[in-house]
Amino acid sequence: MKKLIALLAACCMILSCLPVFAASDRQIFDIKSLGIMQGDENGEMHLEDEITRAEFAQTVLNLIHMPVSQIGSMEGKFSDVPNDAWYAPAVNYIAALGYISGDPEGTFRPEDPVLVQEAMKILVNVLGYDVMAQENGGYPRGYIAAAARLQISHGMNRSGEEPALRDDILCMLYQSLDVELLQKQYTDADEPSYKVTGETLRDRLTRDADLYQVRGIVTADNSTWLIEPNSSFNPGEIEIGGRISLAEGIDTAQYMGQEVECFYYDNEQTGKRVLKSIAPTVNNTVVEFDTEMFQSCQSGTLYYYPEENGKAKRLNLSDGCQFVYNNRLLTEFSDEIMELEEGSCRLVDNNGDNRFDYLFIEREQAVVVESVFETGEIYFKNTFTVDGMRYVMIEPDETQTYQIIDGTGKQLKITDIKPDTVLTVMRSLDGSYTKLVLSEDVREVTLSQLRGDEVLIEDTWHKIINPNMELQVGETVKGYFD
Repeated sequence: MKKLIALLAACCMILSCLPVFAASDRQIFDIKSLGIMQGDENGEMHLEDEITRAEFAQTVLNLIHMPVSQIGSMEGKFSDVPNDAWYAPAVNYIAALGYISGDPEGTFRPEDPVLVQEAMKILVNVLGYDVMAQENGGYPRGYIAAAARLQISHGMNRSGEEPALRDDILCMLYQSLDVELLQKQYTDADEPSYKVTGETLRDRLTRDADLYQVRGIVTADNSTWLIEPNSSFNPGEIEIGGRISLAEGIDTAQYMGQEVECFYYDNEQTGKRVLKSIAPTVNNTVVEFDTEMFQSCQSGTLYYYPEENGKAKRLNLSDGCQFVYNNRLLTEFSDEIMELEEGSCRLVDNNGDNRFDYLFIEREQAVVVESVFETGEIYFKNTFTVDGMRYVMIEPDETQTYQIIDGTGKQLKITDIKPDTVLTVMRSLDGSYTKLVLSEDVREVTLSQLRGDEVLIEDTWHKIINPNMELQVGETVKGYFD
Protein backbone atom coordinates (compact mmCIF):
# COMPACT_ATOMS: atom_id res chain seq x y z
CA MET A 1 0.00 0.00 0.00
CA LYS A 2 1.32 3.44 -0.86
CA LYS A 3 1.94 6.27 1.59
CA LEU A 4 1.37 9.95 0.94
CA ILE A 5 4.28 11.95 2.34
CA ALA A 6 3.73 15.42 3.90
CA LEU A 7 0.10 14.44 3.73
CA LEU A 8 -0.42 10.75 4.00
CA ALA A 9 1.00 7.36 4.93
CA ALA A 10 -0.26 3.88 4.32
CA CYS A 11 -2.54 2.53 6.98
CA CYS A 12 -1.08 0.18 9.58
CA MET A 13 -0.17 -3.38 8.80
CA ILE A 14 -2.48 -6.03 10.22
CA LEU A 15 -1.36 -8.55 12.80
CA SER A 16 -0.75 -12.00 11.43
CA CYS A 17 0.30 -15.27 12.99
CA LEU A 18 0.63 -18.11 10.57
CA PRO A 19 2.36 -21.41 10.01
CA VAL A 20 4.27 -21.06 6.79
CA PHE A 21 4.37 -24.37 4.90
CA ALA A 22 1.33 -26.75 4.76
CA ALA A 23 1.49 -30.29 3.33
CA SER A 24 -0.15 -29.33 0.03
CA ASP A 25 2.35 -26.50 -0.28
CA ARG A 26 5.16 -29.03 0.11
CA GLN A 27 3.74 -31.20 -2.67
CA ILE A 28 3.40 -28.23 -5.02
CA PHE A 29 6.92 -27.06 -4.14
CA ASP A 30 8.53 -30.40 -4.99
CA ILE A 31 6.49 -30.99 -8.15
CA LYS A 32 7.28 -27.50 -9.47
CA SER A 33 10.94 -27.63 -8.44
CA LEU A 34 11.46 -30.95 -10.23
CA GLY A 35 9.87 -29.54 -13.39
CA ILE A 36 6.96 -32.00 -13.46
CA MET A 37 4.12 -29.43 -13.40
CA GLN A 38 4.59 -25.67 -13.61
CA GLY A 39 1.12 -24.11 -13.74
CA ASP A 40 0.16 -21.17 -15.92
CA GLU A 41 2.25 -18.09 -16.76
CA ASN A 42 1.67 -16.82 -13.20
CA GLY A 43 2.54 -20.15 -11.62
CA GLU A 44 -1.08 -20.87 -10.64
CA MET A 45 -1.80 -24.60 -10.62
CA HIS A 46 -5.63 -24.45 -10.99
CA LEU A 47 -5.94 -27.53 -8.80
CA GLU A 48 -9.74 -27.66 -9.02
CA ASP A 49 -9.67 -28.01 -12.81
CA GLU A 50 -9.68 -31.26 -14.76
CA ILE A 51 -6.58 -32.24 -16.74
CA THR A 52 -6.75 -33.48 -20.31
CA ARG A 53 -5.19 -36.68 -21.55
CA ALA A 54 -2.80 -34.60 -23.69
CA GLU A 55 -1.72 -32.50 -20.69
CA PHE A 56 -1.19 -35.62 -18.59
CA ALA A 57 0.92 -37.19 -21.34
CA GLN A 58 3.22 -34.16 -21.22
CA THR A 59 3.31 -34.36 -17.43
CA VAL A 60 4.41 -38.01 -17.61
CA LEU A 61 7.13 -37.03 -20.06
CA ASN A 62 8.34 -34.47 -17.50
CA LEU A 63 8.15 -37.12 -14.76
CA ILE A 64 10.57 -39.40 -16.61
CA HIS A 65 12.72 -36.37 -17.55
CA MET A 66 12.63 -36.79 -21.28
CA PRO A 67 12.98 -33.38 -23.00
CA VAL A 68 10.92 -33.05 -26.17
CA SER A 69 14.04 -31.88 -27.99
CA GLN A 70 15.60 -35.31 -27.48
CA ILE A 71 12.69 -37.36 -28.79
CA GLY A 72 13.14 -36.59 -32.46
CA SER A 73 10.71 -37.69 -35.15
CA MET A 74 8.38 -40.55 -34.25
CA GLU A 75 5.58 -42.14 -36.22
CA GLY A 76 2.28 -41.67 -34.41
CA LYS A 77 -0.07 -44.57 -33.74
CA PHE A 78 -3.22 -42.55 -33.04
CA SER A 79 -5.39 -41.13 -35.80
CA ASP A 80 -6.48 -38.12 -33.72
CA VAL A 81 -2.94 -37.01 -32.74
CA PRO A 82 -1.57 -34.83 -35.57
CA ASN A 83 2.21 -34.86 -35.88
CA ASP A 84 2.32 -31.08 -35.51
CA ALA A 85 0.25 -31.00 -32.29
CA TRP A 86 2.15 -29.66 -29.27
CA TYR A 87 1.40 -32.85 -27.35
CA ALA A 88 2.32 -35.28 -30.18
CA PRO A 89 5.92 -35.96 -29.02
CA ALA A 90 4.76 -36.76 -25.48
CA VAL A 91 1.85 -38.97 -26.57
CA ASN A 92 3.88 -40.87 -29.16
CA TYR A 93 6.86 -41.38 -26.84
CA ILE A 94 4.98 -42.75 -23.85
CA ALA A 95 2.88 -44.90 -26.23
CA ALA A 96 6.15 -46.36 -27.57
CA LEU A 97 7.14 -47.17 -23.98
CA GLY A 98 3.86 -49.04 -23.53
CA TYR A 99 2.46 -46.72 -20.90
CA ILE A 100 -0.65 -45.92 -22.99
CA SER A 101 -2.47 -47.88 -25.68
CA GLY A 102 -5.44 -45.72 -26.65
CA ASP A 103 -8.82 -47.02 -27.82
CA PRO A 104 -9.58 -50.05 -29.99
CA GLU A 105 -10.52 -47.59 -32.72
CA GLY A 106 -6.95 -46.30 -32.77
CA THR A 107 -7.73 -42.94 -31.16
CA PHE A 108 -6.26 -41.25 -28.10
CA ARG A 109 -8.92 -38.57 -27.39
CA PRO A 110 -6.33 -35.94 -26.36
CA GLU A 111 -8.85 -33.30 -25.27
CA ASP A 112 -10.87 -35.63 -23.02
CA PRO A 113 -10.19 -35.45 -19.29
CA VAL A 114 -7.96 -38.22 -17.99
CA LEU A 115 -9.77 -40.56 -15.60
CA VAL A 116 -8.39 -41.38 -12.15
CA GLN A 117 -7.93 -45.06 -13.06
CA GLU A 118 -6.20 -44.13 -16.34
CA ALA A 119 -3.72 -41.95 -14.45
CA MET A 120 -3.15 -44.75 -11.93
CA LYS A 121 -2.42 -47.23 -14.72
CA ILE A 122 0.17 -44.98 -16.35
CA LEU A 123 1.94 -44.18 -13.06
CA VAL A 124 2.03 -47.86 -12.03
CA ASN A 125 3.59 -48.61 -15.44
CA VAL A 126 6.15 -45.81 -15.06
CA LEU A 127 7.20 -47.26 -11.70
CA GLY A 128 7.57 -50.73 -13.25
CA TYR A 129 4.80 -52.46 -11.28
CA ASP A 130 2.54 -53.36 -14.21
CA VAL A 131 3.30 -57.04 -13.44
CA MET A 132 1.70 -56.59 -10.02
CA ALA A 133 -1.37 -55.03 -11.62
CA GLN A 134 -1.67 -57.79 -14.24
CA GLU A 135 -1.46 -60.48 -11.58
CA ASN A 136 -4.39 -58.84 -9.83
CA GLY A 137 -6.74 -58.66 -12.80
CA GLY A 138 -5.23 -55.98 -15.05
CA TYR A 139 -7.06 -52.79 -16.01
CA PRO A 140 -8.73 -51.22 -14.18
CA ARG A 141 -9.01 -53.11 -10.86
CA GLY A 142 -5.51 -54.52 -10.84
CA TYR A 143 -3.98 -51.09 -11.42
CA ILE A 144 -6.20 -49.47 -8.81
CA ALA A 145 -5.10 -52.16 -6.32
CA ALA A 146 -1.44 -51.71 -7.25
CA ALA A 147 -1.71 -47.93 -6.86
CA ALA A 148 -3.23 -48.42 -3.41
CA ARG A 149 -0.53 -50.91 -2.37
CA LEU A 150 2.22 -48.54 -3.53
CA GLN A 151 0.38 -45.69 -1.74
CA ILE A 152 0.24 -43.68 -4.95
CA SER A 153 -3.47 -43.08 -4.30
CA HIS A 154 -3.17 -42.60 -0.54
CA GLY A 155 -5.78 -40.13 0.72
CA MET A 156 -7.82 -40.07 -2.49
CA ASN A 157 -11.59 -40.24 -2.21
CA ARG A 158 -12.48 -40.07 -5.90
CA SER A 159 -13.61 -43.18 -7.77
CA GLY A 160 -11.51 -44.54 -10.61
CA GLU A 161 -14.13 -43.77 -13.24
CA GLU A 162 -14.27 -40.06 -12.42
CA PRO A 163 -12.22 -37.43 -14.25
CA ALA A 164 -9.10 -36.61 -12.29
CA LEU A 165 -8.62 -33.06 -11.06
CA ARG A 166 -5.21 -31.44 -11.26
CA ASP A 167 -5.10 -31.73 -7.48
CA ASP A 168 -5.53 -35.53 -7.73
CA ILE A 169 -2.79 -35.75 -10.34
CA LEU A 170 -0.41 -33.62 -8.30
CA CYS A 171 -0.95 -35.79 -5.20
CA MET A 172 -0.42 -39.03 -7.12
CA LEU A 173 2.69 -37.64 -8.80
CA TYR A 174 4.13 -36.53 -5.47
CA GLN A 175 3.40 -39.90 -3.85
CA SER A 176 5.04 -41.67 -6.80
CA LEU A 177 8.32 -39.81 -6.37
CA ASP A 178 9.62 -41.90 -3.46
CA VAL A 179 8.40 -45.36 -4.52
CA GLU A 180 11.34 -47.68 -5.22
CA LEU A 181 11.35 -48.63 -8.89
CA LEU A 182 10.78 -52.22 -10.02
CA GLN A 183 13.01 -53.39 -12.86
CA LYS A 184 12.44 -56.31 -15.19
CA GLN A 185 15.49 -58.59 -15.59
CA TYR A 186 16.02 -61.19 -18.28
CA THR A 187 17.96 -64.38 -17.65
CA ASP A 188 18.25 -67.76 -19.32
CA ALA A 189 14.99 -68.74 -17.64
CA ASP A 190 11.76 -68.70 -19.65
CA GLU A 191 10.17 -66.08 -17.43
CA PRO A 192 11.73 -62.70 -16.60
CA SER A 193 12.47 -61.85 -12.99
CA TYR A 194 11.90 -58.53 -11.19
CA LYS A 195 14.10 -56.60 -8.82
CA VAL A 196 13.38 -53.60 -6.60
CA THR A 197 16.24 -51.28 -7.54
CA GLY A 198 16.35 -49.07 -4.45
CA GLU A 199 16.20 -46.06 -6.78
CA THR A 200 13.23 -43.69 -7.00
CA LEU A 201 11.88 -41.23 -9.54
CA ARG A 202 13.06 -38.45 -7.24
CA ASP A 203 16.57 -39.89 -7.40
CA ARG A 204 16.47 -39.99 -11.19
CA LEU A 205 15.02 -36.52 -11.60
CA THR A 206 17.54 -34.84 -9.32
CA ARG A 207 20.44 -36.79 -10.84
CA ASP A 208 19.46 -36.20 -14.47
CA ALA A 209 18.88 -32.48 -13.86
CA ASP A 210 21.98 -32.15 -11.62
CA LEU A 211 19.75 -30.91 -8.80
CA TYR A 212 20.39 -31.16 -5.07
CA GLN A 213 17.86 -30.77 -2.26
CA VAL A 214 18.94 -29.32 1.09
CA ARG A 215 17.47 -27.59 4.11
CA GLY A 216 18.94 -25.07 6.53
CA ILE A 217 18.50 -21.74 8.31
CA VAL A 218 18.75 -18.53 6.27
CA THR A 219 21.34 -16.39 8.07
CA ALA A 220 22.45 -13.72 5.60
CA ASP A 221 21.99 -11.95 2.31
CA ASN A 222 23.68 -8.85 0.91
CA SER A 223 21.78 -6.58 3.34
CA THR A 224 21.32 -8.64 6.54
CA TRP A 225 23.79 -10.63 8.64
CA LEU A 226 22.53 -12.79 11.51
CA ILE A 227 25.83 -14.40 12.49
CA GLU A 228 28.71 -12.07 11.70
CA PRO A 229 29.34 -9.12 9.35
CA ASN A 230 30.26 -10.09 5.81
CA SER A 231 30.58 -7.27 3.29
CA SER A 232 31.53 -9.67 0.48
CA PHE A 233 27.91 -10.61 -0.26
CA ASN A 234 26.70 -9.59 -3.71
CA PRO A 235 23.12 -8.64 -4.61
CA GLY A 236 21.05 -11.79 -5.10
CA GLU A 237 23.17 -13.97 -2.81
CA ILE A 238 21.83 -15.80 0.25
CA GLU A 239 23.42 -17.88 3.01
CA ILE A 240 21.64 -21.12 3.94
CA GLY A 241 23.15 -23.44 6.50
CA GLY A 242 26.49 -21.66 6.22
CA ARG A 243 26.70 -21.98 2.41
CA ILE A 244 26.30 -19.05 0.01
CA SER A 245 24.02 -19.50 -2.99
CA LEU A 246 22.92 -17.29 -5.85
CA ALA A 247 19.19 -16.55 -5.60
CA GLU A 248 18.42 -14.34 -8.59
CA GLY A 249 14.81 -13.16 -8.75
CA ILE A 250 14.07 -14.38 -5.22
CA ASP A 251 13.05 -12.03 -2.40
CA THR A 252 15.57 -13.35 0.10
CA ALA A 253 14.54 -10.98 2.91
CA GLN A 254 11.25 -12.80 3.52
CA TYR A 255 13.11 -16.00 4.49
CA MET A 256 15.57 -14.42 6.93
CA GLY A 257 15.90 -16.49 10.12
CA GLN A 258 13.63 -19.25 8.82
CA GLU A 259 14.40 -22.88 8.10
CA VAL A 260 13.99 -23.47 4.37
CA GLU A 261 14.17 -26.25 1.86
CA CYS A 262 15.64 -25.55 -1.53
CA PHE A 263 16.64 -27.16 -4.79
CA TYR A 264 19.91 -25.96 -6.30
CA TYR A 265 22.47 -26.80 -8.93
CA ASP A 266 26.19 -26.07 -9.07
CA ASN A 267 27.42 -23.50 -11.57
CA GLU A 268 30.69 -24.97 -12.82
CA GLN A 269 31.97 -21.62 -14.10
CA THR A 270 31.48 -19.65 -10.86
CA GLY A 271 31.73 -22.55 -8.43
CA LYS A 272 28.61 -21.32 -6.64
CA ARG A 273 25.29 -22.89 -5.84
CA VAL A 274 22.35 -21.50 -7.83
CA LEU A 275 18.91 -21.82 -6.26
CA LYS A 276 16.13 -23.11 -8.47
CA SER A 277 13.48 -22.87 -5.76
CA ILE A 278 13.11 -22.16 -2.05
CA ALA A 279 10.32 -22.47 0.52
CA PRO A 280 9.99 -22.38 4.33
CA THR A 281 9.54 -25.72 6.09
CA VAL A 282 6.63 -26.61 8.39
CA ASN A 283 8.89 -25.98 11.40
CA ASN A 284 8.50 -22.21 11.04
CA THR A 285 6.00 -19.96 12.76
CA VAL A 286 6.01 -16.24 11.99
CA VAL A 287 4.24 -13.54 14.02
CA GLU A 288 4.03 -9.94 12.80
CA PHE A 289 2.67 -6.81 14.44
CA ASP A 290 3.15 -3.03 14.54
CA THR A 291 5.52 -1.64 17.16
CA GLU A 292 2.65 0.40 18.62
CA MET A 293 1.15 -2.93 19.75
CA PHE A 294 4.28 -3.76 21.79
CA GLN A 295 3.92 -3.72 25.60
CA SER A 296 7.14 -5.09 27.09
CA CYS A 297 9.83 -7.73 26.90
CA GLN A 298 11.02 -9.28 30.15
CA SER A 299 12.40 -12.58 31.42
CA GLY A 300 12.34 -14.19 28.00
CA THR A 301 8.72 -13.25 27.27
CA LEU A 302 7.39 -10.58 24.90
CA TYR A 303 3.96 -9.05 25.46
CA TYR A 304 1.93 -7.21 22.83
CA TYR A 305 -1.65 -6.09 22.19
CA PRO A 306 -3.01 -7.61 18.96
CA GLU A 307 -6.17 -5.49 19.19
CA GLU A 308 -6.94 -2.03 20.52
CA ASN A 309 -8.21 -2.30 24.12
CA GLY A 310 -7.71 -6.06 23.89
CA LYS A 311 -5.91 -8.47 26.18
CA ALA A 312 -2.14 -8.67 25.93
CA LYS A 313 -0.68 -11.78 24.29
CA ARG A 314 2.61 -13.35 25.25
CA LEU A 315 5.29 -14.92 23.09
CA ASN A 316 8.09 -16.98 24.58
CA LEU A 317 11.61 -16.25 23.33
CA SER A 318 14.36 -18.83 23.09
CA ASP A 319 17.38 -18.48 25.38
CA GLY A 320 19.51 -17.42 22.44
CA CYS A 321 16.93 -15.18 20.76
CA GLN A 322 18.61 -12.57 18.60
CA PHE A 323 17.30 -9.05 18.07
CA VAL A 324 17.73 -7.40 14.66
CA TYR A 325 17.02 -3.71 14.05
CA ASN A 326 16.88 -2.61 10.41
CA ASN A 327 18.96 -5.57 9.20
CA ARG A 328 21.69 -5.40 11.87
CA LEU A 329 22.10 -7.43 15.04
CA LEU A 330 21.69 -5.55 18.31
CA THR A 331 24.24 -6.10 21.04
CA GLU A 332 21.54 -5.37 23.61
CA PHE A 333 17.79 -4.83 23.58
CA SER A 334 15.61 -2.45 25.58
CA ASP A 335 11.92 -1.58 25.46
CA GLU A 336 12.85 1.95 24.39
CA ILE A 337 13.93 0.63 20.98
CA MET A 338 10.30 -0.30 20.32
CA GLU A 339 9.04 3.25 20.84
CA LEU A 340 8.87 3.88 17.11
CA GLU A 341 6.51 5.55 14.71
CA GLU A 342 5.75 3.49 11.61
CA GLY A 343 7.64 0.48 12.97
CA SER A 344 6.94 -3.23 12.61
CA CYS A 345 8.01 -6.43 14.34
CA ARG A 346 8.43 -9.94 12.98
CA LEU A 347 9.24 -12.91 15.20
CA VAL A 348 10.46 -16.22 13.80
CA ASP A 349 10.42 -19.63 15.46
CA ASN A 350 12.36 -21.87 13.07
CA ASN A 351 12.39 -25.21 14.89
CA GLY A 352 8.79 -25.73 15.98
CA ASP A 353 9.40 -25.48 19.74
CA ASN A 354 7.06 -22.47 20.19
CA ARG A 355 9.95 -20.32 21.37
CA PHE A 356 10.98 -17.56 19.01
CA ASP A 357 14.56 -17.45 17.78
CA TYR A 358 14.62 -14.04 16.06
CA LEU A 359 12.92 -10.70 16.60
CA PHE A 360 13.22 -8.43 13.57
CA ILE A 361 12.40 -4.76 14.10
CA GLU A 362 11.98 -2.49 11.10
CA ARG A 363 11.51 1.24 11.07
CA GLU A 364 10.95 3.14 7.85
CA GLN A 365 10.98 6.94 7.75
CA ALA A 366 9.48 8.75 4.76
CA VAL A 367 10.91 12.07 3.59
CA VAL A 368 10.72 14.46 0.63
CA VAL A 369 14.03 15.25 -1.09
CA GLU A 370 15.18 18.86 -1.24
CA SER A 371 18.62 18.45 -2.82
CA VAL A 372 21.20 15.81 -3.74
CA PHE A 373 24.96 16.30 -3.90
CA GLU A 374 27.59 14.26 -5.74
CA THR A 375 29.49 13.90 -2.48
CA GLY A 376 26.67 11.69 -1.17
CA GLU A 377 24.57 14.04 0.95
CA ILE A 378 20.80 13.92 0.45
CA TYR A 379 18.93 16.78 2.18
CA PHE A 380 15.24 16.70 3.07
CA LYS A 381 12.53 19.33 2.76
CA ASN A 382 10.94 21.29 5.57
CA THR A 383 10.82 19.46 8.90
CA PHE A 384 11.52 15.96 7.61
CA THR A 385 14.25 14.13 9.50
CA VAL A 386 15.75 10.67 9.77
CA ASP A 387 16.86 9.82 13.30
CA GLY A 388 16.73 13.56 14.10
CA MET A 389 18.86 14.65 11.13
CA ARG A 390 17.79 16.57 8.00
CA TYR A 391 20.01 14.55 5.69
CA VAL A 392 21.55 11.15 5.09
CA MET A 393 25.06 10.55 3.86
CA ILE A 394 25.71 7.82 1.31
CA GLU A 395 29.40 7.07 1.59
CA PRO A 396 30.00 3.40 0.72
CA ASP A 397 33.06 1.83 2.29
CA GLU A 398 33.95 -1.38 4.10
CA THR A 399 31.96 -0.32 7.17
CA GLN A 400 28.76 0.83 5.42
CA THR A 401 26.35 -0.98 3.13
CA TYR A 402 23.62 0.86 1.28
CA GLN A 403 20.88 0.08 -1.22
CA ILE A 404 18.94 2.41 -3.47
CA ILE A 405 15.92 0.79 -5.14
CA ASP A 406 12.54 1.71 -6.56
CA GLY A 407 9.22 0.21 -5.53
CA THR A 408 9.76 -2.83 -7.76
CA GLY A 409 13.16 -3.61 -6.22
CA LYS A 410 15.16 -2.37 -9.21
CA GLN A 411 18.66 -1.22 -8.23
CA LEU A 412 19.26 2.52 -8.67
CA LYS A 413 22.13 4.98 -8.31
CA ILE A 414 22.28 8.13 -6.24
CA THR A 415 22.05 10.13 -9.48
CA ASP A 416 18.53 8.70 -9.96
CA ILE A 417 17.34 10.61 -6.88
CA LYS A 418 15.94 14.01 -7.81
CA PRO A 419 14.57 16.94 -5.78
CA ASP A 420 10.86 16.76 -4.95
CA THR A 421 10.78 12.96 -4.98
CA VAL A 422 10.02 10.72 -2.03
CA LEU A 423 12.46 8.50 -0.15
CA THR A 424 11.57 5.82 2.35
CA VAL A 425 14.65 5.46 4.53
CA MET A 426 15.60 2.41 6.61
CA ARG A 427 18.78 2.82 8.62
CA SER A 428 20.46 0.65 11.25
CA LEU A 429 21.21 2.09 14.68
CA ASP A 430 24.98 1.96 14.11
CA GLY A 431 24.68 3.54 10.64
CA SER A 432 26.31 0.57 8.92
CA TYR A 433 23.26 -0.14 6.75
CA THR A 434 21.01 2.26 4.83
CA LYS A 435 18.24 1.41 2.38
CA LEU A 436 16.54 4.09 0.28
CA VAL A 437 13.34 3.31 -1.63
CA LEU A 438 12.60 5.94 -4.27
CA SER A 439 9.13 7.02 -5.36
CA GLU A 440 8.33 9.65 -7.96
CA ASP A 441 4.59 9.49 -7.28
CA VAL A 442 3.85 13.19 -6.72
CA ARG A 443 0.44 14.47 -7.85
CA GLU A 444 -2.47 16.79 -7.16
CA VAL A 445 -5.16 15.11 -5.04
CA THR A 446 -8.49 16.13 -3.56
CA LEU A 447 -9.24 15.36 0.09
CA SER A 448 -12.62 13.61 0.46
CA GLN A 449 -12.77 13.07 4.24
CA LEU A 450 -10.63 13.60 7.35
CA ARG A 451 -10.58 11.20 10.29
CA GLY A 452 -8.05 11.93 13.01
CA ASP A 453 -4.63 11.47 11.42
CA GLU A 454 -6.10 9.82 8.31
CA VAL A 455 -7.46 11.23 5.07
CA LEU A 456 -9.63 9.66 2.39
CA ILE A 457 -8.46 10.02 -1.22
CA GLU A 458 -10.09 8.18 -4.11
CA ASP A 459 -11.85 5.69 -1.80
CA THR A 460 -8.62 4.81 0.06
CA TRP A 461 -7.73 5.90 3.59
CA HIS A 462 -4.15 7.10 4.14
CA LYS A 463 -2.32 8.10 7.28
CA ILE A 464 -1.05 11.69 7.50
CA ILE A 465 2.69 11.86 8.09
CA ASN A 466 2.78 15.54 9.09
CA PRO A 467 -0.10 16.10 11.58
CA ASN A 468 0.74 19.81 11.91
CA MET A 469 -0.57 20.54 8.44
CA GLU A 470 -3.91 22.35 8.28
CA LEU A 471 -6.06 20.40 5.85
CA GLN A 472 -9.61 21.01 4.70
CA VAL A 473 -12.07 18.55 3.21
CA GLY A 474 -12.59 19.27 -0.47
CA GLU A 475 -9.33 21.13 -1.04
CA THR A 476 -6.84 20.04 -3.68
CA VAL A 477 -3.25 19.71 -2.52
CA LYS A 478 0.08 18.36 -3.73
CA GLY A 479 0.51 14.83 -2.43
CA TYR A 480 3.77 12.91 -2.07
CA PHE A 481 3.30 9.12 -2.08
CA ASP A 482 5.95 6.58 -1.26
